Amino acid sequence: MNVIPIKLSEPFAPRALGYLGHWMIDEWSFKIYTITYHSNTQASSEYLTLVKRLWKKIPDVSKVSSYGIGFIILHNGWNANFISFNWFADENMIVTHSFVAPIDHPLDYRFNTLTGMNMCVWDCAVIWQERSAWVKCIMSDPQRPDVDGYMNSIATNMDELG
Repeated sequence: MNVIPIKLSEPFAPRALGYLGHWMIDEWSFKIYTITYHSNTQASSEYLTLVKRLWKKIPDVSKVSSYGIGFIILHNGWNANFISFNWFADENMIVTHSFVAPIDHPLDYRFNTLTGMNMCVWDCAVIWQERSAWVKCIMSDPQRPDVDGYMNSIATNMDELG
């Protein structure tokens, strides 16, 4: 194993968290989050066309039982821009597919899932919120899952997420 010394470029700080609402893509309903590094440009609703194009590039999403609901994170970071598609499947699993674009070509996204580098610590905060909403609204009462409650439970402040 190649062990390297830990050297960070700057201390951890919360990033701006935004919410663009719900988007329908094909038959799917997604919550759309933005995360923005302070010197980068925030993703906007204009990304919808790009997101729809990238959605079509994800390998067969029907391989796993899913519910047609999930969340997308548009993360404009310090060294690259990321888009991750996330949804719940088989009751309690989160499926994640990600795309990355270099800072100097911010809309030139490439499929990144197979590299294994699919989320960062800021994305994990949103994923934790979504996990908590899924447990509360869907898994806590299997006879009456509250899909509307899940879709309306959103993260609005990165400071609150930790």
